[in-house]
Amino acid sequence: MSPIHSKKLTCLRLRATAFVGLLAVALPAMAEEGDAFRYGAGLTYEWDSNLFRLDSAAPGGAPSDNLANYYGLVGFDKYLGRQELYGDFIIGRTKFSRFSELDYDNQDIRTGWKGYFPHEIQTKLEWVRSQRLANFADLAVVRRNVITSDNVALDVDVPVYANWHAVGGGSLTRIRNSHALDESNNLDGDAFEGGVRYVTPYGNRLDLVYRSAKSRFPDRVFTAITDTAYRDQSTDLRILWQLSGSNKLEGRAGYLTRNQATLVYRNFSGPSFQLADTWQPTASTTVVSSIYRRTGDAGDNSFNYAVTKGIRVEPTFNATAKISVHGAVEWWDRRYLGNVYADITGLPIYTDREDKTAMGTLGVTYMPTRWLQLSADYRGERRDSNQLLGDYTDHLGSVTLQLSF
Repeated sequence: MSPIHSKKLTCLRLRATAFVGLLAVALPAMAEEGDAFRYGAGLTYEWDSNLFRLDSAAPGGAPSDNLANYYGLVGFDKYLGRQELYGDFIIGRTKFSRFSELDYDNQDIRTGWKGYFPHEIQTKLEWVRSQRLANFADLAVVRRNVITSDNVALDVDVPVYANWHAVGGGSLTRIRNSHALDESNNLDGDAFEGGVRYVTPYGNRLDLVYRSAKSRFPDRVFTAITDTAYRDQSTDLRILWQLSGSNKLEGRAGYLTRNQATLVYRNFSGPSFQLADTWQPTASTTVVSSIYRRTGDAGDNSFNYAVTKGIRVEPTFNATAKISVHGAVEWWDRRYLGNVYADITGLPIYTDREDKTAMGTLGVTYMPTRWLQLSADYRGERRDSNQLLGDYTDHLGSVTLQLSF
C-alpha cells in the first residue's frame, strides 16, 4: 500500500470515528419524547469448515479456519412532527486465524429520512452501504476481494383519488471491488420506477409498477461495438395483504427484459416472482414460508443469465421472555443458461451448468438483561453441481456476545 493511500485510509477512519463520536454526544442531547438513541459493541467468533467452498476432491482438500469479528454500533431515531430521521451504523473488522492475509474491515450502514412531505405525500430518502468479503465459491484464484456497495434511493407515495395512489422513485447504485482482478466488475447504476397503488381501508395494497435500470462498468476496456452496459426493464405486480389476524402475504411477480448496449447476443428475458407468507399460529411462534423464481445475471462470463428456483421456511419460537430459538431451511436450483461460446461460434464448447443447493440454520438467543445478548448459531450447506469439482459441503458455527444500550 502506498504512503498516500495509507494516509487517505487513516484520514477516512479518523473521520468515521469522529462522526460516530459526534453522534454519541449530540443525539442524546437532541432526544425528545419518543426519540431513541442506542450504541454498543459486539464480538462474533466463527468456525468455518470449508472456507473456500472447495470440493473435497480438490487438490489440498477443503481448509477450515477460525474467524473473529469485532464491531461497534450506533443507532438513532429522531422524530420531528410527522418526520423521522433514523440511522444504524455497524463498523467492524474480521480477522482470520490461519489466513491472516484475508483480514478486512466491514460496514453495514442504513440511514435516512421518511415522513409526509409535502402535505400528505409519503416520502422516503435512504442510503444503504454494505462492505464485506466476496464469497470464495468458484474462484479460480483465491483472493481477498472486499466489495463495497452503496445505494441511495428515493420513494414517494402520492394520494390521488379515494383509495388510489401514484407511486414512484429513483435510485443510484455504486459497487466497488478492492482486488485488481475484480475491478472490471465495478458497477455504476441508476434506476427509476413508477406506477399505481390501490390501498384498502384496512391497509392492504396492490401495486402495478414499471421499472427501468441502467448499469455501466466504468473500469472495463470496451469500444463502441463492445460496450458492456445494459438496461433492465420490468413490470411487476406487488402485493401486501393481511389475510387474517395471524397471517400476512407479501410478494411480487413480473417479467424482466435485459438489453445490452452492443452485445445483443447476451440479451435475455424471463418471468420472476417471490411470494412470502408470514403465519403466527401462537403468540410465541412465527413461521415465514417463501417460494421464488429469479431471472438475472449469471455472475459467470461463460453464460448469459441464470434462473434460480427455491423454497425457504423460517420458524421462530420465543421460548421465554429472554430466550428465542430460530432456524431456516432452504433449497434452491440454479441453472446457468445462454451459453456465450455456443452463441458466438455455434459449437457447444461448454454444457449448461446446474447447481442444486440445500441449506439449514439453527440458533438460539439469550438476553438475560436489556443490554446483554448472547447467541449461538449453526449453518450447514451442501451444493451438488454438474460441473467438475463444483460440489461442496460447508459447516459454520458461531457464538456472539453483544452489549447495547
